[in-house]
Amino acid sequence: MEKFPVINLANINGEEKKATLDQIEDACQNWGFFELVNHGIPHELLDRVERLTKEHYRKCMEKRFNEAVGSKGLECVQDELKDMDWESTFFLRHLPTSNISEIPDLTIQYRDAMKEFAEKLEKLAEELLDMLCENLGLEKGYLKRAFHGSSGPNFGTKVANYPACPKPELVKGLRAHTDAGGIILLLQDDKVSGLQLLKDGQWVDVPPMRHSIVVNLGDQIEVISNGKYKSVEHRVMARSDGTRMSVASFYNPGSDAVIYPAPPLLEREAKETEVSYPKFVRPRAKTPYNSRENARKIGFASIQMKQKKEKVREMEKFPVINLANINGEEKKTTLDQIEDACQNWGFFELVNHGISHELLDRVERLTKEHYRKCMEKRFNEAVGRKELECVQDELKDMDWESTFFLRHLPTSNISEIPDLTKEYRDAMKEFAEKLEKLAEELLDMLCENLGLEKGYLKRAFHGSRGPNFGTKVANYPACPKPELVKGLRAHTDAGGIILLLQDDKVSGLQLLKDGQWVDVPPMRHSIVVNLGDQIEVISNGKYKSVEHRVMARSDGTRMSVASFYNPGSDAVIYPAPPLLEREAKETEVAYPKFVFEDYMKLYATLKFQPKEPRFQAIKAVNSS
Repeated sequence: MEKFPVINLANINGEEKKATLDQIEDACQNWGFFELVNHGIPHELLDRVERLTKEHYRKCMEKRFNEAVGSKGLECVQDELKDMDWESTFFLRHLPTSNISEIPDLTIQYRDAMKEFAEKLEKLAEELLDMLCENLGLEKGYLKRAFHGSSGPNFGTKVANYPACPKPELVKGLRAHTDAGGIILLLQDDKVSGLQLLKDGQWVDVPPMRHSIVVNLGDQIEVISNGKYKSVEHRVMARSDGTRMSVASFYNPGSDAVIYPAPPLLEREAKETEVSYPKFVRPRAKTPYNSRENARKIGFASIQMKQKKEKVREMEKFPVINLANINGEEKKTTLDQIEDACQNWGFFELVNHGISHELLDRVERLTKEHYRKCMEKRFNEAVGRKELECVQDELKDMDWESTFFLRHLPTSNISEIPDLTKEYRDAMKEFAEKLEKLAEELLDMLCENLGLEKGYLKRAFHGSRGPNFGTKVANYPACPKPELVKGLRAHTDAGGIILLLQDDKVSGLQLLKDGQWVDVPPMRHSIVVNLGDQIEVISNGKYKSVEHRVMARSDGTRMSVASFYNPGSDAVIYPAPPLLEREAKETEVAYPKFVFEDYMKLYATLKFQPKEPRFQAIKAVNSS
């Protein structure tokens, strides 16, 4: 195997300039990675950043990681976990505006060090972009201008620690991917290795070297160079022998920068008809964790399709079910509709459900009044508009929502929630009683469709103290940049059956069906029902909990009152034996047996990840 490229920048402006540029050219064409020494950033600053990063992890993040995803959830796992990363991270934004002062727990010393480090890295990134320009035959500053957009480049840092792992053969520190952006500069641990890149079909270690800066190219450099330079797949291996530190800074195009192969490069090489990459806005060309060729096909093809006329696909009509005759002549038809919705949608909308329109109107009015009087100002002062107006990249780790929670069963906390008027407390108490009754009626309808005796699901949910039943009251405020943040990120619900009173004026709720996001239509006085993971388990997969999300909107505040009828904390959940016996599937049990509280602990850390690894992990833990 060729030796990994280590490039000395000491003479980039001296006699060795051409030789140094040639080394960079070879690395960009054949590796997509190289390691810099004598890069101009003082060793003292690098040592300080390393020391403070490791101290911050030990003081503020190590315990959280261990309590959340750490060794407890992995020690009993037997199969490789392909949908999670063994890392502890936080993110710093430097450009166009900095958020360093807003990150909790950082000491003043650490903030100052990271600010100074970012300033040095920004300068180095722009110097490297000009070196790439020189090698590509582009005028100085071409890449920086290409990245600029209307507000300048995006520049931020992912601070990551990869803790010692009890089973490094079963999980990656970070799964294989290419980087979506421009140029990435990494200060990595020189004592604990783990970073690898894919070259000629082989995984190659990126050697740890004290005081070096590792550089790799992102998808946008590949596009602008029309494929002459490559962004390559890389990954981080989990290790059992220590915690690895990683401080990776990403110098990326601005969100509205228009990216395309450089015309001077195409003209010089007479490749006007051989443009390999599309023209597009926003630096999201590939799909992380797919293979390189699949990513190319998926990412670039989807962009090119958007440049053509979109093909309209007719979706099946969202199931709206009338409960008026559930005890009359139309009972079988209604149950058949519920059965189809549970199997094929995981969602349905109820009308004539037995809850009075007057009560629904009262709950809606009081919820919106409460938000305006007590929550709107807090939201705007905390996460609200001021923080988002300067953001350029999509925020993937926050939700644009303002919420509070009410517990109804096993004991109520409504009287303990501050700021609620007596009228609102009374309305929510009455509403919860109606919803509890409706939830239990629906569970019995599911039992009838599944061929289970009446009350089976209610008993399965009971535990020692009865079910857990609570309400999440949420408002999704008008958002200045709805393209950059979700109201609520895609997830499945962990619990049993969920009943939602949603705004009929401002939409936003979507579910994933057959690979397409489908709107859940706002309908006045309806109750939207969806199934949680526990119904999927008990039905052994016959009924599905499905991914759903809330889109942020710029045209108004959306109200959402979602009530969750869940198993009790100590309820033991498993596929229903009568269902398995009837279908002769004793050896085809698709889901584990577990205590609901254990599942919820795992869910708390993996809510926005696919549900299948959660089932796999809980199965491993509970089979020990």
